[in-house]
Amino acid sequence: MDGANRKIGVAPVVKTARNTFDGEQYLGLYPYLDRAKISEGTTWALWINRGEREYTEYPEWVRGRKEIAKHSV
Repeated sequence: MDGANRKIGVAPVVKTARNTFDGEQYLGLYPYLDRAKISEGTTWALWINRGEREYTEYPEWVRGRKEIAKHSV
């Protein structure tokens, strides 16, 4: 019973930023956390993702205010 009906995600922890890492196969099972800039700006934020175009802001997701949604290009 992963998460017991609560939100659960994967937070990959690596020494350097890269596109792949050991254990990446688990990203298909759960949403995953990453850090990226907000809309071409200079501010960084935490995001929860199910894929490249399926995401939302982590703080809003974990508080139950937003769900992960698909976004267009």
